[in-house]
Amino acid sequence: MAGRRRLAFVGGLSDKKLVQKLLPLTRLEGVDAIDVYRRLPPPALPKIHWKPLPPGALAGEPAKLARLLAEGWRYEALIGCFQLYHGFWAHLAGRLWRRPTIQLVIDNLPGNLRQYPSRTAIMAAAGCGVRGPRTLLELRQAGYARPAAIIHNPYALPEPMATPAERRFDCIAVGNFNTWKDYPWLATVFEALAAQGIRPRLALGGLFPDAFQARMRAACGDRVHFLGHLGPKALDAAYAASRSLLMTSQAEGLPMVAVEAMSHGLPVIATTVGDLPWLVRDGREGRLVPHGDTAAMAAAIAALLADPDGFEAMGQAAAVRVRELAPEFTPDRIVAAWRALFDQLGFSA
Repeated sequence: MAGRRRLAFVGGLSDKKLVQKLLPLTRLEGVDAIDVYRRLPPPALPKIHWKPLPPGALAGEPAKLARLLAEGWRYEALIGCFQLYHGFWAHLAGRLWRRPTIQLVIDNLPGNLRQYPSRTAIMAAAGCGVRGPRTLLELRQAGYARPAAIIHNPYALPEPMATPAERRFDCIAVGNFNTWKDYPWLATVFEALAAQGIRPRLALGGLFPDAFQARMRAACGDRVHFLGHLGPKALDAAYAASRSLLMTSQAEGLPMVAVEAMSHGLPVIATTVGDLPWLVRDGREGRLVPHGDTAAMAAAIAALLADPDGFEAMGQAAAVRVRELAPEFTPDRIVAAWRALFDQLGFSA
C-alpha cells in the first residue's frame, strides 16, 4: 500500500467486536496507522489512533460525518461497518475525496440491500468483506461484481472444561435485548410451549428490559433465569451448564456466539438467517427453522426435551464441526484474506 498507508475505520462496535475487526488489520505490514472514528476511545492496540468527536453543538453521528468529510483526504482507504449509518458516512467521505471505501457487511445483507443508504454504500464500494460464504453468494446474486472476501472474526478454541454432573438449563440465549435478536418472538415461542404444558429451563445472558423479564416469567415461572452480563469465564460456565444454544434472530452474519457454544459441545437451535446454515447443518449440529415460524421453533425445542440423547449427539457433532472449521478463524487466515482483498484493489498490504 503505497503513499500515506493510513486507513480510516468507521463503526460503532463494542470493544470486543472492534478488537476482532481491527487486530488483523494491524498485522498488515503495509498499514502504518488506522484512525478509528468512534464516540469512545478504542482499546489500546498497535497502529490504532482515536478520532474523538469534536465539541460543540454537533453530537453523535452528525459529528462523525462532519469530521470524516473534513479529514477524508488523509486516507488511502476508508472502511465502514453498519452501512445504514457508519458505512454510509465512509461512502460519502470517499466520494467527496475520491478515496476507495471497503464495506464490512457484518449482518443482515438482505435488509441492508432494501434501504437506500446501506444499499448505496455497499454497491458503490471498491471492495466488500462479508462474514461467510452464504452472504458472499447473496452479495454476488444482488449484482455486486467488485472484489469481495470472507472476513471472519478471529476465534481460538477454548480449553476443555469438565462437564457438570447436571446441566441446569435446557436452552441458553446470549446477547443483549435488541431488534435483531427478536426476543419478543422468543417470548411468543415460550408462551406457545407453556400452552402445551412444556416448560423448558431457559437461561438468558445479557441485559433485558423489565417488561420483557416480566413477560418471560409469566410464561416460564421459575424456569427462566436472567444471568445478566456475562464475562468470558462466566459465559464459558453458562455454556457448560446448558444443553443447547437458542437463537431467535431475524438477522445475523456469522454469529460468534454460535461458534463459541458449539465449541463447548452445544447443539444450536436457530433461524435460517445469515451464514448460520453454513455453520449449523440442520439435523446434524442442531435444528434450523425459518424466522417467525413459532410452531416450528417450539417443535424444535420440544424435540430437545423428548430426545436428549439425540441432541447430545448433535452437540458432539457441533464440537467436531467447529474443530474442523477452526483454521478459518485463525489470525493468519484472516490477515491473508485482508491482504488478498487489498491486492485485488491494487494496494500492497
